[in-house]
Amino acid sequence: MDNWRDLDLEDLAFWPTIPRLTVVVIASLLTLVLMYFLMISPKLEQRESLISAEQTLKSEFEGKVVKTATLISVANQVEILDLQYQTMRKQLPVENELAGLLAGINELGVRNGLAFRRIEWLPAIKQDWLYEVPLKMEISGEYAHLGTFAADLARMPRIVSLHDFSIRNGKDKEGLSFNVSAKTYRFIEREDAK
Repeated sequence: MDNWRDLDLEDLAFWPTIPRLTVVVIASLLTLVLMYFLMISPKLEQRESLISAEQTLKSEFEGKVVKTATLISVANQVEILDLQYQTMRKQLPVENELAGLLAGINELGVRNGLAFRRIEWLPAIKQDWLYEVPLKMEISGEYAHLGTFAADLARMPRIVSLHDFSIRNGKDKEGLSFNVSAKTYRFIEREDAK
């Protein structure tokens, strides 16, 4: 057949092979293109959306895993800090232990060969969460004895720090005369804070 215009669609079954195959291929291609745009393309868009959502969820999950691992570490650190806080708090004397602390300081001095001429508490100074309790001491004795006294004081179970040293020759062969301020700290109880 020479002219494709002479072909009638109603007689498609009787067309020659090449035109018939051409129409079938074109119809198949149109069907495939139509199927792609109506059925496959929306699924591909949905797939891309799901892949993007999966990546977002993976990122969120990884962030939560890191956060969880960090929380465990932070919880351990908080526990350690709490134990350290409790230990430090136990080193701060309470009001009724101050007299015993004074007696302990005096005993340490006497044991180290020092003589106390004066030892007295000064008024407490209120800080944010504790009281600073100063102690004024006038001591006489040997220089080496003062050093061992300071070392023994540092080993006491209560926190006591020494400040404002003043050393001069003593009177009548009593060695050296030391004026020193000591400070201890007392935790402000909730009733005191009001």
